[in-house]
Amino acid sequence: MPDRLAGAEWLFFDLGGTLFDATAAVRGRAEAFVPHLAQLGIKVSAAQMVTAVYETATRFAPAPMVDAMVALSVGQLDTGQVRDAAPYDHALEKVRDGAREVVARLAKSYRLGVLANQKPGGAERLQQRGLASYFELCLCSAELGMAKPDPAIFERALQQASCPPEKAVMIGDRIDNDIRPARAAGWQTMRLRAGYFAGQQPRDEADRADVTVTSLRELLALL
Repeated sequence: MPDRLAGAEWLFFDLGGTLFDATAAVRGRAEAFVPHLAQLGIKVSAAQMVTAVYETATRFAPAPMVDAMVALSVGQLDTGQVRDAAPYDHALEKVRDGAREVVARLAKSYRLGVLANQKPGGAERLQQRGLASYFELCLCSAELGMAKPDPAIFERALQQASCPPEKAVMIGDRIDNDIRPARAAGWQTMRLRAGYFAGQQPRDEADRADVTVTSLRELLALL
């Protein structure tokens, strides 16, 4: 594993779990879902539900929060019903510790973008949290009509940035959505091992990020 990434020009950050800490949002969704399970005669605490989300994420489920809740309903609710019963509240997300300092400093040396699977309003959420001015591009799945890990979204990012893949870096918390597809597209990769996806373990060499950190501040010594 290199100590630093070579020749990078563009840094693309994931949002939820990377720039934004989703801990409170996941907890809030769990708490909102507990009464719905109780109506089905299923007694599960919010803490147990949060643990289930972490375990589901570790097993590389595509949508860990929803998949965990469907599993806990013991087949009585489907994905759509879960989403309706316990929508994800982006207002509960917080800027991850160190994120403002890190992006402010990195923006002096690199061009920054966001590449994220997000509901509509990703750019507005960046603005509300005081981060938008540091990013030249904000590419979110809802507006693009494509989502990670689809190779097309990585290609779109390169096109809009006018950047060759070897000079682009994907910085994210998910092996399955961030690291593996970016590597396959020829990007450099940095994994933030934190939050609900920290338990993911590389399944093969294609899952291994070029650099792994446990806090955003560590990026400053590597870039």
